[in-house]
Amino acid sequence: MVIIHVMGGLGNQLYQYAMYEKLKSMGKEVKLDFYAYTEAMGEEREWRKLELTRFEGIEYEVCTKEERTRLLDNSMTFANRIRRKLLGRQDKTFHEKSNYMPELFEKDEIYLYGFWDCEKYYEDRISALQRKLIFPQSSNPKNHECMEQMKREQAVSVHIRRTDYLAVADGKRYMGICTDDYYASAMRFIRERVENPVFYIFSDDVSYVREHYQGEDIRIVDWNTGEDSLFDMQLMSKCKHNICANSTFSFWGARLNQNPHKLMIRPLRHDNYESITASQMHENWPGWILIDAEGNVIEVTGRDAIAYDKQVQKDIGGEITDSDFENAVRHYQECLSSYGVTKTNELPNGVYEKEIHPYEPLYRSIMYGFEDPATGIVPTI
Repeated sequence: MVIIHVMGGLGNQLYQYAMYEKLKSMGKEVKLDFYAYTEAMGEEREWRKLELTRFEGIEYEVCTKEERTRLLDNSMTFANRIRRKLLGRQDKTFHEKSNYMPELFEKDEIYLYGFWDCEKYYEDRISALQRKLIFPQSSNPKNHECMEQMKREQAVSVHIRRTDYLAVADGKRYMGICTDDYYASAMRFIRERVENPVFYIFSDDVSYVREHYQGEDIRIVDWNTGEDSLFDMQLMSKCKHNICANSTFSFWGARLNQNPHKLMIRPLRHDNYESITASQMHENWPGWILIDAEGNVIEVTGRDAIAYDKQVQKDIGGEITDSDFENAVRHYQECLSSYGVTKTNELPNGVYEKEIHPYEPLYRSIMYGFEDPATGIVPTI
């Protein structure tokens, strides 16, 4: 059995459901775990709502507490506590640690803990997902009117996400990716290829977009809030083309768009802690147009892509000192030691993402010290 931990907002929940669909199509026994929304307490409790259940037409099995406990080996019975003390914990958690981990398809009896947001995992299931993910009916007539209007136009969704991203790590993690240059380049890309496009702006910062985006070809969608926010995703999916923020929400709006000739544009990076190359992004997100923070359409491959990524890492990281490495390694060792483990995959759920992942760009920067001078290829860590 494979159990998939469900967490995050709507976009992430859809990724975890997509992984469920992929594994089911492979003939595996799979179940979803809604523990973070239904049973968890304290820091383990998911502060966002479970919205996956609002979609009509999807079917899934949910794991029992006993099934979860068996794979996590966290039973608190006296006998199990003694066994773990003597023999160690037999935790079957498989943590997401890179953008694409196809080895998970070869495993059984595991508990998947991650977001699984790489397009490559289930690109062969997109059509099925488009059919199955049916939005609930909106009671707001504006949504129906907007969809009818979109049918008559070359509608292009533009997602601008600001409010919550400004609060995460003081904006250091997510801001500076979807810049003004990014959006200007994306809209120019569309205008050069689509006749008379109309841009529908979706944002959590309406005052900002009203100030910065004006014109006859601009429409601002501002009426879906709170529990109705998922209807923005539906409207995005009804546009003919899509310009996404670094947000799983608009990625799904584009992915559920059934226009066979659609242009899907996304930022090269999802967050500033990522350590993935431009070549890998092209491979892992087939069919997408990638644009960086400077507004460059990224079409490089091979050694050109390697050179591009080196420059990006240099620009982001600045000078890295011996002290930086020493502090990062010390943090890594202290984190593992505090939990009594020797490997990151043995850490409790959520610890890797909070404690280790933010340091990955620093750990991985050492790779370039082992570059093959003949090919420009660097090893992975």
